[in-house]
Amino acid sequence: MMVLDSVQLLDAVKRSLSSNVLPALEDEFARVQIAAALKLLEEVSERLEKGDPCDDLNRIVVSDLTELTGRLQKEDPETAKAIQEAVASAGNEDGPREYYRQLVEGVWAVSKNTDPETHAEILNLLINRNLEAAEKDARWICPEALMSLI
Repeated sequence: MMVLDSVQLLDAVKRSLSSNVLPALEDEFARVQIAAALKLLEEVSERLEKGDPCDDLNRIVVSDLTELTGRLQKEDPETAKAIQEAVASAGNEDGPREYYRQLVEGVWAVSKNTDPETHAEILNLLINRNLEAAEKDARWICPEALMSLI
């Protein structure tokens, strides 16, 4: 019996689809579906090997917020404390994406009650980190599937 780990199994399916199935398909819609499935298999393999990329995003955002609260501690200790409480209240038991949702919602609620400069800084922090995450996620977009929509 051959023993393979999950990533090896996904790679085998990927090779089979790309080597055997895709070349035999003449229907363009079916070819796009296989291309999208291949891209998905790549992403799942990477997540199995490296974990959910949202974990990294959470760590970076929490680090940014910790730095911000450190700076705010002297000039606006109430806001610093409110941000720390928002970070602490985000629960991680439902996974990294739910944690991120709770984190952003909590910090955003705090930011609405701050001065315009702090509000803008928090907004920019969240926007910039989301743009970075979206840029990293863009590599998992299947161009064939996008082109098929045109």
